[in-house]
Amino acid sequence: FPLRVLTPGRYGDDMAVDWAARCEHALADTERDLVAAVGNSSLCAIGKSGDRLDGVKYLEGRSAALREVRRQLRDTGGAEAQREAEQRWRDHLQTVLERNMGPDWVAYRTGGVDALSDLADPDAPPDS
Repeated sequence: FPLRVLTPGRYGDDMAVDWAARCEHALADTERDLVAAVGNSSLCAIGKSGDRLDGVKYLEGRSAALREVRRQLRDTGGAEAQREAEQRWRDHLQTVLERNMGPDWVAYRTGGVDALSDLADPDAPPDS
C-alpha cells in the first residue's frame, strides 16, 4: 500500500503526501541524469580516471540518499524518514567540510542533501 502521511509545515496541515511515489519519481529522474552523465562507463572506471567528478559524484550522492530514504520508508513514516535522512546527510556534509575531505566528497554529500531537501518540497525553486 502507498505510504500516505498528513504532514504539517511545508505542505500545510491537510495535504496527503505519497512519499514512496515521490521518492521513486525522484530516484528515476536522478538515475536517468546519472546514466546521461556517465554514458557506458562504470562509476569505478570514471573514478580511476583521475578526472574531476563533481557532477557525477553529486548525482551519485542524490541517488544514494534517495535509496536510503526509500529503505527507511518501509519502517518509518514518510516525513519522519525524510527528516532523519536529511539531518544525517547534513551532518555528514558538515564533517566532510570540517575535515576538508575534498571536492568529490563535498559534491557527493551535497547531492544527497539537495535530493532530500527537494523530496521534502519538490515545488521549491533550487537553492531556496
